[in-house]
Amino acid sequence: MKKITKFVILITLNLFFISNICADNNKIWNFQRLKANFYAFTGLNISTGIVGNNDNELITGATKIGSKAGLRVELNVIGNKHHIETGLDIQNISQSIEYHDVQSSRDFKMILLRIPVTYNYHILKSDKSPFLIFKMGNYISFYPYKRITNNNLLPDYSINNTSRDFVFSFTCFPVNPKWGFSFEGMRSITKLYEDKYHQFAEDKNGGISGFTFGIQYKIK
Repeated sequence: MKKITKFVILITLNLFFISNICADNNKIWNFQRLKANFYAFTGLNISTGIVGNNDNELITGATKIGSKAGLRVELNVIGNKHHIETGLDIQNISQSIEYHDVQSSRDFKMILLRIPVTYNYHILKSDKSPFLIFKMGNYISFYPYKRITNNNLLPDYSINNTSRDFVFSFTCFPVNPKWGFSFEGMRSITKLYEDKYHQFAEDKNGGISGFTFGIQYKIK
């Protein structure tokens, strides 16, 4: 219940933050004129996984290329440039953490469900269609599937079922207003994984970070 309350508070703060950014002199939101854009996208995860403790040479982490797909709805709040976006993404992560002091590794396979809340700013072409969209905000991430295997005796660990992540991305529509190329970077602002080498409270990481390159299609 406490986690749900925190998520509700987070969304409320996001919307408050976005509304302040979008405020333009005496203009107010006119919800009767809101225009919705619907997008679908797919992409590849690059270097996405649990962030290692760079101060400790006894461990190293290796990530594998994964996949990501999602559906988004974008609502304009002022003019054609300021938008709020949300939706649902699904993503998979594969990673292996090597523990050199015991000559063993811990392997991770995880599926994530992510709900984004972002502020989007459009740079427009002459025909008012977007050329470049900058996005900034948060993910609320859920981990419905986690498979963690040890190849030998390893230190105890704990792993959460949710995380909050900061996200920054941009999408470019160079020619066709329906097809675009996207880049996204994200990093957790809450702890996901912890063991004796990954201690988030001491800034020894244990969060999630990574990049996604993909293709975005405007459905409507």
